[in-house]
Amino acid sequence: MQQFIPLEVKTLCKATSSIVEKIRTIPLLTYKEVIEYFINERPDYPIPSSGVLIRENSPKGIKIFQVFIDFNEKLICHPDGTPYGRILLAREINRELKEVFGEEDVIFVR
Repeated sequence: MQQFIPLEVKTLCKATSSIVEKIRTIPLLTYKEVIEYFINERPDYPIPSSGVLIRENSPKGIKIFQVFIDFNEKLICHPDGTPYGRILLAREINRELKEVFGEEDVIFVR
């Protein structure tokens, strides 16, 4: 069963990418770091149903969006409307994370 990312999540992530002043650049992102972020930085309210990891190729590396969605598949945002999560620019991702992505650019972490 293939899942797709709600259009709202894609649209807001791309919009946020253009207005975020600081995207943290890292040399390597691992699957372990991704999972730890989803566990440790999970918002308290509204309660997320899933974390969403989006991969986007960039001339300088791999842009990674980590966001949370609720049980209605709506993006969880801060009061100012920016998505709760982070954007990273990774020069590389580790083998385990590459294998999890496979040919897809979106991973749901439940």
